[in-house]
Amino acid sequence: MQERMKNPAMVLPDGRPSVRMVFLQVSRDQDAGRLTAGQGHFFPARLLDSQFAALEIPQDSERILVLNAQRSPADVVADVVAALGLGTGPAGGTGRAG
Repeated sequence: MQERMKNPAMVLPDGRPSVRMVFLQVSRDQDAGRLTAGQGHFFPARLLDSQFAALEIPQDSERILVLNAQRSPADVVADVVAALGLGTGPAGGTGRAG
């Protein structure tokens, strides 16, 4: 994730300060496995190394939630929901981050 993309005001209209960014961190090998296992993926595998070389992991001082995504998608979603304080509200609705 390049520095210019870490600022929500740079990538979102009207600079919405309540928006939270989540960085899902995986190893290069796991990402390569997911890429080759996918059918008809738009991203060419030959670009993977250059993307990892340019990758800038968010720092603790930045307002970006960094989560280990080397688990099942359901577990990763549960981690995001818990970390952002989201949950199921009345009548099955989704709560809002507070």
